[in-house]
Amino acid sequence: MTTNPSVLLACPTSDHKKYCQDDWLENVKKINYPNLQILIVDNSKSEDNAKYIRSKGIECIWDKQSNPKQDIRYTILSSTKKIESEVKKRKVDYWFSYESDIFAMPDVIQRLLEHNRRVISFPYFVWIDNEQYLLHFGFENVNGIYISHMPSFEESISWIDGTVKQSYQTGLGCHLIHKSVFDYLHIRYNANEFKIGFPDSFFHFDCLNKGIPVFVDTSDIVHHINNSDRWKLIDKTILH
Repeated sequence: MTTNPSVLLACPTSDHKKYCQDDWLENVKKINYPNLQILIVDNSKSEDNAKYIRSKGIECIWDKQSNPKQDIRYTILSSTKKIESEVKKRKVDYWFSYESDIFAMPDVIQRLLEHNRRVISFPYFVWIDNEQYLLHFGFENVNGIYISHMPSFEESISWIDGTVKQSYQTGLGCHLIHKSVFDYLHIRYNANEFKIGFPDSFFHFDCLNKGIPVFVDTSDIVHHINNSDRWKLIDKTILH
Protein backbone atom coordinates (compact mmCIF):
# COMPACT_ATOMS: atom_id res chain seq x y z
CA MET A 1 0.00 0.00 0.00
CA THR A 2 1.18 3.52 -0.85
CA THR A 3 2.61 5.46 2.08
CA ASN A 4 -0.04 7.96 3.19
CA PRO A 5 -2.55 7.39 0.35
CA SER A 6 -4.72 10.40 -0.41
CA VAL A 7 -8.03 10.59 1.45
CA LEU A 8 -11.12 12.74 0.97
CA LEU A 9 -13.04 13.31 4.20
CA ALA A 10 -16.55 14.14 3.04
CA CYS A 11 -20.12 13.99 4.26
CA PRO A 12 -23.56 15.50 3.72
CA THR A 13 -24.86 17.86 6.39
CA SER A 14 -27.48 20.54 6.98
CA ASP A 15 -28.40 23.16 9.53
CA HIS A 16 -30.27 20.41 11.41
CA LYS A 17 -26.85 19.51 12.83
CA LYS A 18 -26.11 23.01 14.12
CA TYR A 19 -26.47 21.75 17.70
CA CYS A 20 -23.01 20.14 17.39
CA GLN A 21 -21.63 21.73 14.24
CA ASP A 22 -18.96 24.00 15.74
CA ASP A 23 -17.58 21.22 17.94
CA TRP A 24 -17.65 18.81 15.01
CA LEU A 25 -15.78 21.21 12.72
CA GLU A 26 -13.13 21.57 15.41
CA ASN A 27 -12.96 17.78 15.68
CA VAL A 28 -12.45 17.51 11.91
CA LYS A 29 -9.56 19.98 12.08
CA LYS A 30 -7.89 17.80 14.73
CA ILE A 31 -7.78 14.76 12.45
CA ASN A 32 -4.05 14.60 11.86
CA TYR A 33 -3.73 12.58 8.68
CA PRO A 34 -1.07 14.19 6.42
CA ASN A 35 -2.65 13.61 2.97
CA LEU A 36 -6.21 14.76 3.57
CA GLN A 37 -8.78 16.79 1.66
CA ILE A 38 -12.02 17.89 3.37
CA LEU A 39 -15.36 18.50 1.66
CA ILE A 40 -18.78 19.12 3.19
CA VAL A 41 -21.97 19.00 1.11
CA ASP A 42 -24.66 21.07 2.78
CA ASN A 43 -28.30 20.56 1.79
CA SER A 44 -29.95 23.18 3.99
CA LYS A 45 -32.83 25.15 2.48
CA SER A 46 -30.67 28.27 2.20
CA GLU A 47 -26.97 28.70 1.51
CA ASP A 48 -26.36 30.37 4.88
CA ASN A 49 -25.01 27.28 6.60
CA ALA A 50 -22.71 26.43 3.68
CA LYS A 51 -21.33 29.96 3.82
CA TYR A 52 -20.78 29.57 7.56
CA ILE A 53 -18.82 26.33 7.06
CA ARG A 54 -16.70 28.04 4.39
CA SER A 55 -15.99 30.88 6.83
CA LYS A 56 -14.31 28.26 9.03
CA GLY A 57 -11.85 27.48 6.24
CA ILE A 58 -13.52 24.26 5.08
CA GLU A 59 -14.60 23.58 1.50
CA CYS A 60 -18.38 23.31 1.27
CA ILE A 61 -20.76 22.77 -1.63
CA TRP A 62 -24.36 23.95 -1.25
CA ASP A 63 -26.58 21.20 -2.65
CA LYS A 64 -29.70 23.24 -3.40
CA GLN A 65 -32.77 21.01 -3.51
CA SER A 66 -35.39 21.54 -6.20
CA ASN A 67 -38.02 20.07 -3.88
CA PRO A 68 -37.25 21.00 -0.24
CA LYS A 69 -40.30 19.01 0.94
CA GLN A 70 -39.11 15.70 -0.52
CA ASP A 71 -38.35 12.65 1.63
CA ILE A 72 -35.11 13.31 3.54
CA ARG A 73 -33.68 10.10 2.07
CA TYR A 74 -33.65 11.65 -1.40
CA THR A 75 -32.01 14.79 -0.05
CA ILE A 76 -29.26 12.66 1.53
CA LEU A 77 -29.02 10.67 -1.71
CA SER A 78 -28.47 13.85 -3.73
CA SER A 79 -25.67 15.08 -1.45
CA THR A 80 -23.98 11.69 -1.15
CA LYS A 81 -24.01 11.21 -4.93
CA LYS A 82 -22.19 14.53 -5.22
CA ILE A 83 -19.56 13.12 -2.87
CA GLU A 84 -19.25 9.97 -5.00
CA SER A 85 -18.74 12.22 -8.02
CA GLU A 86 -16.02 14.17 -6.22
CA VAL A 87 -14.26 10.97 -5.14
CA LYS A 88 -14.13 9.83 -8.78
CA LYS A 89 -13.07 13.26 -10.05
CA ARG A 90 -10.31 13.99 -7.56
CA LYS A 91 -6.92 12.31 -7.30
CA VAL A 92 -7.76 10.50 -4.09
CA ASP A 93 -7.43 6.86 -3.09
CA TYR A 94 -10.08 6.71 -0.36
CA TRP A 95 -13.30 8.34 0.74
CA PHE A 96 -13.47 8.77 4.50
CA SER A 97 -17.19 9.03 5.20
CA TYR A 98 -17.36 10.95 8.45
CA GLU A 99 -20.86 12.04 9.38
CA SER A 100 -21.43 15.43 10.96
CA ASP A 101 -22.49 14.04 14.34
CA ILE A 102 -19.60 11.56 14.75
CA PHE A 103 -16.58 12.32 16.95
CA ALA A 104 -13.51 10.14 16.47
CA MET A 105 -9.89 10.12 17.57
CA PRO A 106 -7.28 12.27 15.74
CA ASP A 107 -5.53 9.23 14.23
CA VAL A 108 -8.75 7.57 13.05
CA ILE A 109 -7.68 7.43 9.39
CA GLN A 110 -4.24 5.97 10.10
CA ARG A 111 -5.80 3.27 12.26
CA LEU A 112 -8.30 2.26 9.59
CA LEU A 113 -5.68 2.29 6.85
CA GLU A 114 -3.51 -0.16 8.80
CA HIS A 115 -5.97 -2.96 7.99
CA ASN A 116 -5.66 -2.53 4.20
CA ARG A 117 -9.36 -3.22 3.56
CA ARG A 118 -11.55 -1.78 0.83
CA VAL A 119 -14.32 -0.94 3.31
CA ILE A 120 -13.70 -0.64 7.04
CA SER A 121 -15.14 1.37 9.91
CA PHE A 122 -15.15 1.90 13.62
CA PRO A 123 -18.40 1.00 15.39
CA TYR A 124 -20.78 3.48 16.97
CA PHE A 125 -24.10 3.47 18.74
CA VAL A 126 -27.34 5.13 17.71
CA TRP A 127 -30.05 6.45 20.02
CA ILE A 128 -33.59 5.35 19.14
CA ASP A 129 -36.42 6.26 21.54
CA ASN A 130 -33.99 6.70 24.45
CA GLU A 131 -32.48 3.27 23.81
CA GLN A 132 -28.90 2.79 22.65
CA TYR A 133 -28.15 0.34 19.84
CA LEU A 134 -24.96 -0.59 18.03
CA LEU A 135 -25.33 0.42 14.40
CA HIS A 136 -24.45 -3.04 13.17
CA PHE A 137 -26.82 -5.45 11.50
CA GLY A 138 -26.38 -9.09 10.73
CA PHE A 139 -28.06 -10.39 7.57
CA GLU A 140 -29.65 -13.81 7.42
CA ASN A 141 -30.56 -15.28 4.06
CA VAL A 142 -34.05 -16.75 4.39
CA ASN A 143 -35.23 -18.41 1.17
CA GLY A 144 -33.28 -15.93 -0.93
CA ILE A 145 -34.43 -12.88 1.05
CA TYR A 146 -32.01 -11.05 3.34
CA ILE A 147 -33.47 -10.37 6.77
CA SER A 148 -31.57 -7.93 8.99
CA HIS A 149 -31.20 -8.02 12.73
CA MET A 150 -30.22 -5.12 15.01
CA PRO A 151 -28.54 -6.46 18.15
CA SER A 152 -29.61 -5.55 21.66
CA PHE A 153 -27.29 -3.44 23.81
CA GLU A 154 -26.10 -6.59 25.59
CA GLU A 155 -25.40 -8.36 22.29
CA SER A 156 -23.56 -5.27 21.06
CA ILE A 157 -21.22 -5.16 24.03
CA SER A 158 -20.25 -8.82 23.57
CA TRP A 159 -19.72 -8.24 19.81
CA ILE A 160 -17.19 -5.45 20.49
CA ASP A 161 -14.20 -7.60 21.50
CA GLY A 162 -11.23 -5.67 20.07
CA THR A 163 -10.91 -7.68 16.86
CA VAL A 164 -11.53 -6.80 13.22
CA LYS A 165 -14.63 -8.60 12.02
CA GLN A 166 -17.01 -8.63 9.12
CA SER A 167 -20.39 -6.93 9.28
CA TYR A 168 -23.19 -6.42 6.79
CA GLN A 169 -24.78 -3.12 7.78
CA THR A 170 -22.96 -0.44 9.72
CA GLY A 171 -24.19 2.94 8.48
CA LEU A 172 -21.68 5.29 6.88
CA GLY A 173 -20.70 7.31 9.93
CA CYS A 174 -16.99 6.52 10.20
CA HIS A 175 -16.04 4.52 7.12
CA LEU A 176 -12.91 4.36 5.02
CA ILE A 177 -13.88 3.29 1.49
CA HIS A 178 -11.42 2.62 -1.31
CA LYS A 179 -12.16 4.47 -4.53
CA SER A 180 -12.21 1.20 -6.51
CA VAL A 181 -15.44 0.18 -4.75
CA PHE A 182 -17.27 2.62 -7.04
CA ASP A 183 -16.22 0.56 -10.04
CA TYR A 184 -18.78 -2.00 -8.85
CA LEU A 185 -21.58 -0.02 -7.23
CA HIS A 186 -22.98 3.48 -6.83
CA ILE A 187 -24.70 5.44 -4.09
CA ARG A 188 -28.41 4.90 -4.52
CA TYR A 189 -31.80 4.74 -2.82
CA ASN A 190 -35.03 3.12 -3.98
CA ALA A 191 -38.11 3.35 -1.78
CA ASN A 192 -39.76 0.56 -3.77
CA GLU A 193 -36.95 -1.85 -2.92
CA PHE A 194 -36.66 -1.24 0.83
CA LYS A 195 -39.36 0.56 2.80
CA ILE A 196 -36.95 1.16 5.68
CA GLY A 197 -33.43 2.40 5.17
CA PHE A 198 -31.30 5.18 3.77
CA PRO A 199 -28.65 5.35 1.03
CA ASP A 200 -26.13 3.87 3.49
CA SER A 201 -28.34 0.76 3.76
CA PHE A 202 -28.22 0.31 -0.01
CA PHE A 203 -24.46 0.81 -0.05
CA HIS A 204 -23.95 -2.09 2.35
CA PHE A 205 -26.54 -4.27 0.67
CA ASP A 206 -24.84 -3.69 -2.68
CA CYS A 207 -21.44 -4.52 -1.14
CA LEU A 208 -22.96 -7.78 0.07
CA ASN A 209 -24.32 -8.61 -3.38
CA LYS A 210 -21.09 -7.65 -5.15
CA GLY A 211 -18.92 -9.73 -2.82
CA ILE A 212 -17.18 -6.73 -1.26
CA PRO A 213 -16.68 -7.49 2.45
CA VAL A 214 -17.33 -4.75 4.98
CA PHE A 215 -15.14 -4.82 8.08
CA VAL A 216 -15.38 -3.20 11.51
CA ASP A 217 -12.43 -2.53 13.82
CA THR A 218 -13.90 -3.15 17.28
CA SER A 219 -10.76 -2.02 19.12
CA ASP A 220 -12.47 1.33 19.69
CA ILE A 221 -15.89 2.99 19.57
CA VAL A 222 -16.50 6.47 18.16
CA HIS A 223 -19.06 8.86 19.63
CA HIS A 224 -22.33 9.36 17.76
CA ILE A 225 -24.55 12.19 18.99
CA ASN A 226 -27.45 11.81 16.59
CA ASN A 227 -29.90 14.27 18.13
CA SER A 228 -29.87 17.54 20.01
CA ASP A 229 -31.38 16.04 23.18
CA ARG A 230 -28.42 13.66 23.55
CA TRP A 231 -26.03 16.54 22.83
CA LYS A 232 -27.43 18.49 25.77
CA LEU A 233 -26.82 15.55 28.10
CA ILE A 234 -23.37 14.43 27.02
CA ASP A 235 -20.20 15.35 28.88
CA LYS A 236 -18.32 17.21 26.12
CA THR A 237 -14.96 16.42 27.75
CA ILE A 238 -15.23 12.80 26.55
CA LEU A 239 -15.16 13.90 22.90
CA HIS A 240 -11.79 13.54 21.18
